[in-house]
This record gives sequence, structure tokens and C-alpha cells, in this order.
Amino acid sequence: MLSRIYLPKGTDGNDKAPQYLNLNALYQYLSLGEWHEIGSKWDESIPVIAKVGGAVLVGRPCQTLSVGEDTNPAELLADDYRAVEIFPGLGNSGERAYSNSWYEDDGISPAPAKISTFVISYGWSETEIRVAFEQRLQEGYSPTWKGLSIILPTGDKRDVYFDGHTMAFICTDERSRRVFGSENRYISKL
Repeated sequence: MLSRIYLPKGTDGNDKAPQYLNLNALYQYLSLGEWHEIGSKWDESIPVIAKVGGAVLVGRPCQTLSVGEDTNPAELLADDYRAVEIFPGLGNSGERAYSNSWYEDDGISPAPAKISTFVISYGWSETEIRVAFEQRLQEGYSPTWKGLSIILPTGDKRDVYFDGHTMAFICTDERSRRVFGSENRYISKL
């Protein structure tokens, strides 16, 4: 079955470059300002389209213990895994870096909570993806996750450089996405 979708033009003036990625197809980029027909086998997966330059934060696929909790009567697992699925474009992003932020707190403090900010920025060439990471931790907050993994779209064979260093290839997950990081104990459950 095919679905017909319209993808709006970008606001950055670069309307000639592909700006969307069909995550259910192998490396299929879709043009801006056009109608597209994409496969949509509803019994397998709904169509998922990502904007090039975007990112999705990934944590453990289960209920976890919040950072600030000091008792654990339900014996929940620690919230100690973070990955970011990124959506680089084809070719070269040039000097442009795409930036995405997320926010975390201890999960139990009353408002106003002390919120820490995490920022991931990335750019790409035909052979590599360059990732930078910044964390702005509030006093008294320390996340239980210590490493950050990077997940590439299905079919992307480029190497990942994290803060100027080669990032270790960990595995290819069940959706054929390549995963990079220093520790990735939970990727088989994603």
C-alpha cells in the first residue's frame, strides 16, 4: 500500500537539498515542497519521516528508577542508558552544524526542579559524521548514564567521530541501524 504525503519547504533557504528521510526504507531521502508516495505496510510499521538534522533521544525501554530516588522497593533498573538517533543528510553539510537539546532533572524534586541541559550537534561529509556533545549540569545533579551512544539511520555506512575522536562501532541492531558508543549494554532491547 502507498501513502501520499506532502513535505513542506525548509526555512533555511537551502531548498535544493534533500531535507527528509524515510526511516522505513533503506536510505531514501525525500525532496522538499513536493508530494511523495511512500510504502506503508500498516501491519508492519506506520510511515516514519525524519527531518534531516534532527535527533531522537533513546533511553531504556522499560520503567526505571529516577536519579533522585534513594529507595527501590520495586527493584527497578537504574536509568543508566542514553543514545541519540541522528538523521544526517547526503553529501556534505559544510560548516553547518545541526544542534538538538534535551533536558533532565532528578525526577522527584518539587517545582521548580533543577533542570540540566544536554546538547548534541552534528555535521557530515560523504565519509564521516562529526558529533559534539555538551552538558550543562545543575549543582547536585549527576545523571546515572555515563556514556552516550549514537544511532545512524538504516543503510548509513559512515564512521562517527565524537568530540574529535573515532567513536567505537558497537553493533548493528535488529532494524539494521549502526550503533556507536563506548558502552551499549542494552541495544538488543531497543
